[in-house]
Amino acid sequence: MITEQIIQNILNGDMQDAVSRTQFVLYEKMNGRLSEMKEYIAKTLYNEGCDNCNEGEDKKSDKESGAYKKFFRLALKKFGVSDPSEFKSDEEKSKFYNYLDNNWESDAEEATGKEDPTDAEEDEVAAEKAANIKKMKRDDEDEDEDEDEDE
Repeated sequence: MITEQIIQNILNGDMQDAVSRTQFVLYEKMNGRLSEMKEYIAKTLYNEGCDNCNEGEDKKSDKESGAYKKFFRLALKKFGVSDPSEFKSDEEKSKFYNYLDNNWESDAEEATGKEDPTDAEEDEVAAEKAANIKKMKRDDEDEDEDEDEDE
């Protein structure tokens, strides 16, 4: 194995080759780990709870994302109901939706700095997010092709 070669090079005093092989091993490990992290981040940020998401779903609004759904469920739990229709009065329902509005910052709100972005701004942010996802997938595929060529 390569680790045995590195040790043998060190014992023989060939430090330059030992360092070169060590750098190669570290590069390969880091490259693999970075690819795993990119995939993990893409899945958790953009496709939470989705094992086989369709390409057509890339441009979904922030409120359709897994993160918002999770936040919505937690808010329902905090208010002691499992569905908004269970609120006994309009006042309770209003408090719930005000809580959602005040505590959830959408991607569009974050990107534009506005508290109530327009539909066009939300669509623009969603399109940019979808383009970033596609770019990450393409970059990851390019890296896999490069690794296959190296072997």
